[in-house]
Amino acid sequence: MSAKKPIPQPSHLKKVPDNQLNAFDRWEAYLQRNQTRLLLLLPLILGVLFATLTFDMKISEGNDDAMYIEAASKYAADFTGYFYTANAPFYPLVLGIVTMATGLHLTIFKLLNVFFFLLHLALFYYAFRKRMPLVILWPVLLFSSLNSYLLYYASQTYTEMLFLTLQAFFFIVFFNWYEKLKAPLAAGNKLLVVGELQANNSAGNTKKGLLIRGALAIGGALFLMTFCKNIAIGMLAAVSLFLLLQQQYRMLLLTVAGYMVVRLGFEGVKAVIWGAGNQYGSQSAILLQKDAYNAAAGQEDFSGLLPDSSKISTYTSPSGSSKYLALKIPIAWKPKPFSPYLFSRWCYLPPGAFTEMCGHKESN
Repeated sequence: MSAKKPIPQPSHLKKVPDNQLNAFDRWEAYLQRNQTRLLLLLPLILGVLFATLTFDMKISEGNDDAMYIEAASKYAADFTGYFYTANAPFYPLVLGIVTMATGLHLTIFKLLNVFFFLLHLALFYYAFRKRMPLVILWPVLLFSSLNSYLLYYASQTYTEMLFLTLQAFFFIVFFNWYEKLKAPLAAGNKLLVVGELQANNSAGNTKKGLLIRGALAIGGALFLMTFCKNIAIGMLAAVSLFLLLQQQYRMLLLTVAGYMVVRLGFEGVKAVIWGAGNQYGSQSAILLQKDAYNAAAGQEDFSGLLPDSSKISTYTSPSGSSKYLALKIPIAWKPKPFSPYLFSRWCYLPPGAFTEMCGHKESN
């Protein structure tokens, strides 16, 4: 039986004797030798323990989680006749599939989110274990497994845990393909454009095939995030900016093209099966309403989106050395109980200006 191969250490630790390493390098070497136990199993064990201790069987006081459960029941009743468009539809779709298999059980929904919470820890570890110092990655994983906000969402039926899982999955996919499609220059540390592939690519992996598979893989991972949360469309801009800064112009174009191919392909399938509208339509309409909670108030026009100059005034400090720009806020908006520090921070004035500018008297 062959001996187990040791985990390779970072290059900067290989040629340095242990007695010459500083404290951080010694800790890094120790984590390298024990990374499976300390960076994978320990955060997962802590995550299971604290997710169990903080598990909440109730539906939250919010609104979206109840909407997702309602949507899941509609999917289970008529999968092809209903499509959720109030916001991103992926999580309600997942709950709908679970409902069709198990019935409408709140406990199962919540346990599914606990599973996503633990899965995101594992995927995050695999995404970054070879790409950042373990002395940084280890506390990040520990804090994530103990974070009260993450533990709260782990036992609620919100989209956050599924999104974190898809985000960690995206990092794995992106890093994997980015490293396959780039090649370092012999001199310097800059990157060549994606057309120059690494020399160790197998003969069967043609240049064109690699580019297509990489573009579709990255585009597909981006699509899953945007399908889970509407705001994740910003990830496309973030990835594009990164590739632009790295001068990976062809890869930038291929990534955008890959995302559009996957998105448009899905939209075509969706039109055939569900015939539903765009997932961004509902929330974008709310953004343009005069009152987000009252559609009857009508839609805002362009002039209504601009600042009202009649509510903006300037304040000059008593010494005359500083001027401040502030909003005149109606008395009814002022926080209670009155706090000079809080309110002066709110309207961006120093505490000394409270009685003159932010007090009961309105000042020009």
